[in-house]
Amino acid sequence: HENLSRTAKLATVDTLRVIKGAQQRLGGLGQFHEIRSGDSAACGAVMANLLGMYPFYSSLGVASVEGNVICSATLLTNAVTVANQGWFQRALQRREFSVGDYEVDRLTGRQSLYFGYPIVEDGRIQSVVFAGLDLKFLGQMMDLISLSGLPEVRHSS
Repeated sequence: HENLSRTAKLATVDTLRVIKGAQQRLGGLGQFHEIRSGDSAACGAVMANLLGMYPFYSSLGVASVEGNVICSATLLTNAVTVANQGWFQRALQRREFSVGDYEVDRLTGRQSLYFGYPIVEDGRIQSVVFAGLDLKFLGQMMDLISLSGLPEVRHSS
């Protein structure tokens, strides 16, 4: 029980660290000129570059206050909206970093957990920068914790 409790605590701490990292990363992204400018091509290039650096994200992008995806690390072939997503609505309502619910990424088809961070200029929300955490990555992280934190279980006959 003690080992299981320790493993659960490690998993919680690591998950909170991932969420805090997303909050800091999105807050920083919101300061980039390319992200704030509304230039879809420049914004998309920055996001694609960052997605290459952070493969644990399934997607990175920016949505207008109406919920239309302005730019994405993934090439958009159709109009995409996030207006009905909880993380997006909470980011607008609370004017702060928000965490969404489990969903299948609309752009990549990967199981993800989304984060949103409002970009505020002159007291008004200009857009929302977002990231989808690939839950496969989170699962692998939990597997590593489990493998390192628990002794081998032996069954007696």
